[in-house]
Amino acid sequence: RTLQRRLSELGTSFAAEVAQVRVARAITLLQGSDDPLTRIAFDVGCPSLSSFSTLVKKVTGETPSAIRAKLRGG
Repeated sequence: RTLQRRLSELGTSFAAEVAQVRVARAITLLQGSDDPLTRIAFDVGCPSLSSFSTLVKKVTGETPSAIRAKLRGG
Protein backbone atom coordinates (compact mmCIF):
# COMPACT_ATOMS: atom_id res chain seq x y z
CA ARG A 1 0.00 0.00 0.00
CA THR A 2 2.89 2.37 0.72
CA LEU A 3 4.21 1.89 -2.79
CA GLN A 4 0.78 2.71 -4.19
CA ARG A 5 0.63 5.92 -2.17
CA ARG A 6 4.12 7.00 -3.20
CA LEU A 7 3.49 6.31 -6.86
CA SER A 8 0.18 8.15 -6.61
CA GLU A 9 1.99 11.17 -5.14
CA LEU A 10 4.22 11.09 -8.22
CA GLY A 11 1.21 10.95 -10.52
CA THR A 12 1.68 7.37 -11.67
CA SER A 13 0.78 3.81 -10.74
CA PHE A 14 2.46 0.44 -10.61
CA ALA A 15 0.63 -0.64 -13.77
CA ALA A 16 1.75 2.48 -15.62
CA GLU A 17 5.36 1.91 -14.58
CA VAL A 18 5.23 -1.72 -15.71
CA ALA A 19 3.78 -0.61 -19.04
CA GLN A 20 6.60 1.92 -19.51
CA VAL A 21 9.25 -0.71 -18.82
CA ARG A 22 7.60 -3.21 -21.17
CA VAL A 23 7.42 -0.68 -23.97
CA ALA A 24 11.02 0.49 -23.44
CA ARG A 25 12.21 -3.12 -23.64
CA ALA A 26 10.03 -3.72 -26.69
CA ILE A 27 11.54 -0.73 -28.47
CA THR A 28 15.02 -2.09 -27.81
CA LEU A 29 13.98 -5.46 -29.23
CA LEU A 30 12.24 -3.89 -32.22
CA GLN A 31 15.40 -2.04 -33.11
CA GLY A 32 17.96 -4.72 -32.39
CA SER A 33 16.36 -7.96 -33.51
CA ASP A 34 14.51 -9.51 -36.38
CA ASP A 35 12.25 -11.45 -34.04
CA PRO A 36 8.58 -11.53 -35.03
CA LEU A 37 6.31 -9.16 -33.16
CA THR A 38 4.58 -12.08 -31.46
CA ARG A 39 7.89 -13.22 -29.97
CA ILE A 40 8.68 -9.71 -28.75
CA ALA A 41 5.19 -9.46 -27.23
CA PHE A 42 5.75 -12.62 -25.20
CA ASP A 43 9.31 -11.58 -24.29
CA VAL A 44 8.07 -8.36 -22.68
CA GLY A 45 5.26 -10.09 -20.81
CA CYS A 46 2.21 -9.50 -22.97
CA PRO A 47 -0.14 -12.46 -23.34
CA SER A 48 -0.90 -11.83 -27.02
CA LEU A 49 0.13 -9.79 -30.03
CA SER A 50 -3.14 -7.88 -29.78
CA SER A 51 -2.54 -6.79 -26.19
CA PHE A 52 1.06 -5.91 -27.06
CA SER A 53 0.00 -3.73 -29.99
CA THR A 54 -2.63 -2.02 -27.85
CA LEU A 55 -0.11 -1.35 -25.08
CA VAL A 56 2.55 0.04 -27.42
CA LYS A 57 0.07 2.25 -29.23
CA LYS A 58 -1.35 3.54 -25.93
CA VAL A 59 2.11 4.45 -24.58
CA THR A 60 3.76 5.72 -27.78
CA GLY A 61 0.93 6.61 -30.13
CA GLU A 62 2.39 4.28 -32.77
CA THR A 63 2.10 0.62 -33.67
CA PRO A 64 5.02 -1.74 -33.07
CA SER A 65 5.46 -2.17 -36.84
CA ALA A 66 5.64 1.59 -37.36
CA ILE A 67 8.18 1.95 -34.57
CA ARG A 68 10.34 -0.83 -36.05
CA ALA A 69 10.21 0.78 -39.49
CA LYS A 70 11.09 4.21 -38.08
CA LEU A 71 13.98 2.86 -36.01
CA ARG A 72 15.40 1.10 -39.02
CA GLY A 73 15.13 4.14 -41.27
CA GLY A 74 12.17 2.79 -43.23
